[in-house]
Amino acid sequence: MSGGIAAHGLGCLPPTFDPRDQDYHLSTLALPPVKAVQLPVQAPLPPWHPLDQNGYGTCTAEATLLALVVAWHKKTGVWLYTNAAEAQHAAHTLYVEATGDHTLQRGAELRTLMKAAQKTGIVLRDGSRVKAASYHCLLPSADVRGAIESAIAAGMIVVTAWRWPQVWMTDPAFDTYPNPPANAPLAGGHAIGAFRAVLKHPSAGSKALRRDHALEQSWGDFGNNGTVYVNAALETKGWLFDAWVIQC
Repeated sequence: MSGGIAAHGLGCLPPTFDPRDQDYHLSTLALPPVKAVQLPVQAPLPPWHPLDQNGYGTCTAEATLLALVVAWHKKTGVWLYTNAAEAQHAAHTLYVEATGDHTLQRGAELRTLMKAAQKTGIVLRDGSRVKAASYHCLLPSADVRGAIESAIAAGMIVVTAWRWPQVWMTDPAFDTYPNPPANAPLAGGHAIGAFRAVLKHPSAGSKALRRDHALEQSWGDFGNNGTVYVNAALETKGWLFDAWVIQC
């Protein structure tokens, strides 16, 4: 997929406060203790990844569907869908059913997609449904980076929401995004699945190691076959504004 703002959809809206989220916080799950997580950790991706939202504002649906597909694989060992086109159709169907937005452009909160993933689920090729058993928020967290890594270590995709800087609208060299300045112009809000945490060289030729998280795009082959890396420290500096996991 070619670069540029027009080619990509940014449709993740900031969350409204809901005190019930804390009843389903990540801390309620029996996950590996943060201090016990040794990098690298990685959740599997389906063989047909990445998806391509094709310029629509449905990133919340692609990221949510990916998390549910990986959760189902964790439970059963089966990958839902035989190709990316089937999965992409299911993501757009999930978005419309969750939001009622047939234009695919208005965007949504991640919580809206999580509720739909549990209530109506995602449609399969034969018309049957797979539903999430539960969904859990990660925020607030005293150590959001550690919480993300603990969830990934447990085999889950973390559906993250970002204030997406304009500088990240260009396909990154070395598959790694630069650190945006604090006042960087924003392109919008974007939902994207975090699936790997690693100590990584932040740029080509660098000997330094940085704690980076790998994100799975829904912009076709943007990045390295859909994968881009970000500095995990940015998750504590106001760029990350929402994060969820799904269980089957």
